[in-house]
Amino acid sequence: MSDMEHFAYYKRFLNPSLIDVPVVDFASLSREDLSIQELCWDGDGRSFEDKVAYKINDYYNSLFTIKRWPQKTYPGIVHRLTSLPFLDYQITINIEPIPVREEITREEKAIDRLRGDYEEEGKYSMSVALKKKERKIDSLAQGFSFPFFVEYVIRVWDQTETGLYTKNAAIRNAVNQMNGAQVYETSLPTTAKKLFYSTWPGWTGSSYRYRDLYAEDRYLADLLPFSSTFTAHLAKPRRFMTAPMAILPGYAPSSAARHSTPSLSA
Repeated sequence: MSDMEHFAYYKRFLNPSLIDVPVVDFASLSREDLSIQELCWDGDGRSFEDKVAYKINDYYNSLFTIKRWPQKTYPGIVHRLTSLPFLDYQITINIEPIPVREEITREEKAIDRLRGDYEEEGKYSMSVALKKKERKIDSLAQGFSFPFFVEYVIRVWDQTETGLYTKNAAIRNAVNQMNGAQVYETSLPTTAKKLFYSTWPGWTGSSYRYRDLYAEDRYLADLLPFSSTFTAHLAKPRRFMTAPMAILPGYAPSSAARHSTPSLSA
């Protein structure tokens, strides 16, 4: 992204009401003597402890975090979340790799504690937990898995409280259908502020880590929200067609091809 593209994205991120403006001259709004935050942050946010997380730029916002991963993942499981019939939400995932040796040391200490409890109480469930941790150490030590701390944040916004509640219900339902995953809705103003800052573009981390989850690459990859639609030449389409997931493809023949090869765009 160029500096102007970065500025335009930041401006739209902090001012969702710009979606109602057909054309925005971002070049006229940019000034080199001000920071990007001074240029883009145009108003204070208002907190609501009993309703929604906060209100900014005349839009009500809610924040969700994943509190439990799905019991089993597969490629495409995240489509339940990325295929919702509205676009007024954003998924931000902050991923921090954990040193493998550090995680192995942590698990070895846990094994020592479990082994002592097992020798004292002799419960079979403790032996199962021991074997599970031993398998995890084997996988980490042999390089079959890599550990991470992950903060999975979903931000939703709408101009009305009723519209926001409807979208919140859709988010909760989508996550609950992901094989036992659970979502946590944030209402406390202080927590909402910290989580909102962690979704800003260019965020470099903070001391607030209470919503981080441990994850390994073998199932984390299935939960990353990569999605796409048709891409082609939409400037001069010959016709528009309807498509699933509220996509409007544009159809146009290719001028470079001798026999008018069709091409799609959305």
